[in-house]
Amino acid sequence: MKQSYKHAGKRLVMSIARELILKFFSGYSGVPRSEIIEKIKTEHLNGGGTLHTKEVHPVADALQSLKNKGLADNPIIGFWDID
Repeated sequence: MKQSYKHAGKRLVMSIARELILKFFSGYSGVPRSEIIEKIKTEHLNGGGTLHTKEVHPVADALQSLKNKGLADNPIIGFWDID
């Protein structure tokens, strides 16, 4: 039985992006920002979620939030380490 996605029908926002980043990228280093954005967008849409409407992509906000909390770092511009 397929597990339902808890964010089905919801717009992609920073808090959802942050949760998905930790789910799929925890423990990874040097991940390109573009790869993170594509994975989060794909997983959210495939689960029945909808696209974001903000001018700034929610993944960008989520990565900055994780960095502020000490859970991520970008030692090289465009690449991220996720704790």
